[in-house]
Amino acid sequence: MSKQAEEELSTDPAQVILVYSDKRKKEIRIINQEEIETAETKPFLYLGDSDAALISHLNKNKHITHILNVTKELKLPNLAHLTTLQIPIQDEVGCDIGKHFPSIVEFIRNCLKEKGCVLVHCYSGISRSSSMVAAFLMNYFRMEVDESLLYIRSRRKVICPNPGFVTALNDYEKLLKSAPQDDNQDNSKQNETKNCTVQ
Repeated sequence: MSKQAEEELSTDPAQVILVYSDKRKKEIRIINQEEIETAETKPFLYLGDSDAALISHLNKNKHITHILNVTKELKLPNLAHLTTLQIPIQDEVGCDIGKHFPSIVEFIRNCLKEKGCVLVHCYSGISRSSSMVAAFLMNYFRMEVDESLLYIRSRRKVICPNPGFVTALNDYEKLLKSAPQDDNQDNSKQNETKNCTVQ
């Protein structure tokens, strides 16, 4: 792991991956590489480690309304304002992570419909949670596996899904390519400024 990646892990337990692109919170977009996050930017999706889900961290970030916990070993925080989902899996090559992709996509889409903010985390924020975020990006923005992982790595440098999870993502990409697309998906590949609208 690079020194920069180690510093990132030790300083910030979560990074913003997606933001709302309008004040009404009807559209989300990925963040341009050069973009500086400002007070005007409203986060939609964070990717982080177990520290990001600590009650002390969540109390500082009250805009987080949904938590997707992708671990077997960690408990969900007990806060009344949170909607939570736990996917109890281990970070193992043989784990069938792909069977969970539809439920996590639905969970994150429901958060968007409610104009909320979701934290996706596992223990270290490296493999399980990044795979789930990649699956959402692939489904929602019709990104390819490599494109989604490259984008996530530009926001959180430490990510590294295990080989079994990468295989599951490749299988998911094939499934998505063979399935009809939803009306609310924007297929234009305009660098890193993709937008999607909730209907």
